[in-house]
Amino acid sequence: MTAVVADTHTIIWYLRDNTRLSPAAMNALDTATTGGYLIYVSAIYVV
Repeated sequence: MTAVVADTHTIIWYLRDNTRLSPAAMNALDTATTGGYLIYVSAIYVV
């Protein structure tokens, strides 16, 4: 793994330990965090 790209709500759910986050997403973010990989977060916007 080199980096993870996450949507804004994904990061919010991850930081709040929300159960709505899929196991695959949780695993990717945990792996990035513990492995020292970058996590890119898309900007939030209102249309």
